[in-house]
Amino acid sequence: MHQPKLWETLRRRVKSFQNAGRGVAILFQHETNARIHLTAFVASILLGFFSSLSTREWISILMASTMVLMGEALNSALEKACDAITIEPHPSIRNAKDLAAGAVLLASCFALLVGCLIFIPKWLPTIQNIVR
Repeated sequence: MHQPKLWETLRRRVKSFQNAGRGVAILFQHETNARIHLTAFVASILLGFFSSLSTREWISILMASTMVLMGEALNSALEKACDAITIEPHPSIRNAKDLAAGAVLLASCFALLVGCLIFIPKWLPTIQNIVR
């Protein structure tokens, strides 16, 4: 059996990462919802820097936010694949798209809950003092 040479293997790995990077670029260039989620992600990171988050809180925020972005990427990929199959209305394709969008909604709700559980206790006293 022929073993690929080291350079050929490395070249394939580099190409694989380039393709993945292209996918991320496509996501944020062409998908409005992905840009909205990315903005929320960046906002949560910035808020985290001003909130003295623990390591566990950082991990929770990063994991929840990453889940949303991953869901958005998979949803977009499924939509594009379905649209490549047919643009004609089909109940199964509609259901598949709605299920994928529902997954993003669930991940977004989870991320919002995580954010609220972490940030509200940290900022509520400050907000109460400003309001008084």
